Parts: sequence; structure tokens; C-alpha cells
Amino acid sequence: QPIIAVRNKKGVLQTSILGTISAELIESPSGYEVLRRAGDGDDSGSSDGSFSVDVIDGEATFTDLYINEAGSGYLLRYIFRDEYGLTLGHVDSDSPIEVTTGDHTHHE
Repeated sequence: QPIIAVRNKKGVLQTSILGTISAELIESPSGYEVLRRAGDGDDSGSSDGSFSVDVIDGEATFTDLYINEAGSGYLLRYIFRDEYGLTLGHVDSDSPIEVTTGDHTHHE
């Protein structure tokens, strides 16, 4: 599961920054796959296909995300928004993700 760090241009972790980071699926084999999170009701995904987590001590930690279809070539985008909801930047995953079949499980 991804952990996204908020750093300045010098690479210093920004531990006092407030905001959220959203994860969204931007590329998939057929275009119909959905990013989902285990435990969200019927696991149907969010209405806009993205999930947000708070930035705590400069990092956003995602848990229980999965994609509903096996395949390769998936790319994710992470969008940083400040505490007022303004988009300050984004980063795309730098290599495609491969998804294999199987049941998703929750680990504590």
C-alpha cells in the first residue's frame, strides 16, 4: 500500500503541512476498472473514483486500496490539496502496476 511523502524542492519532508492526498486510477487496460477500498460498504469505489487520506507528519498512508480487475498497465495519480482544498500538485506513479487475481484481505 502506498505511503506518499510531501517534500519541498530540496527534498525535505514537510512535517508541519496540513492537507490531504487523493489516490486515483488514471490508466487501466480497458478503462473500466475501478480503484476501490476494502471495507467501504459494498467495496464499490468512491463516486469519483478517488480516495483521500490526511497528511500526518508530512506523509499520507493509504490502506486497503485495490483494483477490481486483474491486468497490467495500471497507473495511479496522487493529488495533494492543502487544508483549504486547493490543489498544490500531483505526481503519477512512475511505473505500471500489475494486478493479479485473488481475494483481497485485510491485515491488521
